[in-house]
This record gives sequence, structure tokens and C-alpha cells, in this order.
Amino acid sequence: MRVSISGSIQTDDEGKFATACRALGKTLASNGHTLVVHSLPNDAQSAGKRVNAASCAVDGAGDSEQVAPVDLLVGQADKARTDLPPELKDKVKLSVRRVSGRYFSAALEAARGADAIVLIGGAVGTEFTGQVAVAFGRPVLAVRAFGGAAAAFLNEQANYEQLCLEAGVSRDDWEAIGKTDSHALATSALRALNTLVANNPFGVQPTVSKQWLLLAVVVLMVLWLVVFNMSNSGLIGTAGALLTASGLGTLLRSVTSGSPVTRTSLAATATTGLLLAFGFFILYLAGAIVITGAPQQSASGADYQRSVVATTILAFGASMWTDAALPMLRERFDRVFRGQG
Repeated sequence: MRVSISGSIQTDDEGKFATACRALGKTLASNGHTLVVHSLPNDAQSAGKRVNAASCAVDGAGDSEQVAPVDLLVGQADKARTDLPPELKDKVKLSVRRVSGRYFSAALEAARGADAIVLIGGAVGTEFTGQVAVAFGRPVLAVRAFGGAAAAFLNEQANYEQLCLEAGVSRDDWEAIGKTDSHALATSALRALNTLVANNPFGVQPTVSKQWLLLAVVVLMVLWLVVFNMSNSGLIGTAGALLTASGLGTLLRSVTSGSPVTRTSLAATATTGLLLAFGFFILYLAGAIVITGAPQQSASGADYQRSVVATTILAFGASMWTDAALPMLRERFDRVFRGQG
């Protein structure tokens, strides 16, 4: 797993930030993971200067029992150090790649090429890295223990905590990531990263081709015409009309929406439409029982077609405007299907 680490802190008088970053680097390297960084250990960690998370993580990676792979990305216009300190040369296997531009170009390439991104502390550069990572669909672990851009990212991303927990991150690990205990933070961060990579809640889901959706619309229209002309088919025909109408409404809503249709959103919307169809079918049965005393409809072909048209209008309208009619229900199903797309 390639893990990009981004962050810094202005003052670290007690050394907790540097210790936590070193522990994270050592834990990742000890488990065979590659660090993707923008800077190496240097005098930037001296007293009174901003402490860089990536530099500390590389320093910690050198403490692992095996040679630690580290990928360094630097902008061609930057004057960043590209050689390891003497004490790390036998402990770290360094790969250097220069990209056009400056720091932000390197941060963009790191987010693009990493399997996961860790944000810890930080300022503008860390905030940029987090936003770019989400745009690329990469899992992001925001370590909120030291505030900064990482904590701001957590607050700005809608339902970030819920997404992580639903992906499988344990509550204990989530709580540990919010504390400055370096050992607990590092081990919990590793478990959380493995979980987020396996069940990425930020992944860009595959979209459904609108040509296929239009084909499905045509098929459902043909089925509805068949059902409409099935005189004397009774409850089966009515149920078929409701199902095809709800399917048509769902698909037309998806086709005419301005945003890409993912499998998750289509499944969530279709499920809501099917439940609406079932609800209207129950309502139809209740009306039949009240009027006739039995859950049956007239054998007359004209009566059957009138009931099909009426129930079709109800089911089609309800499924076509699901968001306006039942936003809470659709949101719940969207949560159920998230991760199955």
C-alpha cells in the first residue's frame, strides 16, 4: 500500500507531533508499506521552525527492522532536499521523482498515485492535498489529534465520521486517532487505512450508461402496453402495471438528471420506487375491499384498463419525483446501498 502523508505543525514544544509522525512512519514501514512524501528529514525540524509530518515519518521509517521504501515527489522549481541524511541511507530505499511546477503539483501527483492519504495537522497545502485526494476518489484518513487542516477537513467533509465507520473503521480506532498517544494513534491509523482502502467510501463509483437506461425505458414501455392489454388479468395485471410504472419513473428520473447515474444511486432510487409500487398496490387492495368487500377487481376489460391507468399515474408520478416526495426514505436507501456500487 502506498500512503501519502501530508501535514505540519507550527510549534511542537512537547514533541508529541513529531513522535506521533515517527511512530506512524515506523508502523507503516514495518508492515511493508511505501511512504509517499514531499520532503525529507532536515533542519526544518529544528526548534522554532515548522515541523513537517512527512519528514518525521521518513525519520521513523528508518527505525523499522526492514529497509523502508520511500517515494519522494518534488516540484522542478522547488529547492527541496533530495538526499537522505547519512544515518538513513542504509535504512531507507529512496526513489525521487520530479514533477513540473512547485509544491502543489507534487501534492497533486502524490494524491493521484497513492492508495491512501493521511492528513495530520497542516495548513493550506494539507487542505489542498485532502481536497485533491477526494476528487481523485482516494481514501483519506484525517488525524484530528493535532488540529490544523486535518481537523478542518474532517469537519468540512459531509458525514466524514459516519462514512469511515460505515466502511468498517472501529469506534476504538476512530477514538484513538483523535488522541496524541503516538503508539495507539499509529496502530489504529494503520488498521483504519487498511479498512478504508478495502472499503473506500470516497471511491468514484462506476456510472451506468444512459444508452442502457434508455433501452430499459423502452423495454418497460413495451411491457406496460402488454399489461394494459391483458384484459381480465386481475390483480396480477394491476401489480405488473404498478411495477412497470415505478420502473419507468425511476429510470426517466435518472436519465433526465444532470448528474452521472451510479449503480448505487440507481439501486437506491429503484428500491424506493418498488416500495412505492407495493404501497400503492396495498392501497388498491384496501380500496377494493372497502368498495366490493373482496380484494378483486371487476372482470370488465374497460374497468381493468381504467384501474391500470389510474395506478400507473400514481406510481409513475411518485417514483419520478421521489426526491420531492420522500427525501428521507431515499436517503436511507442510499446509505444501505453505499459500498455496493
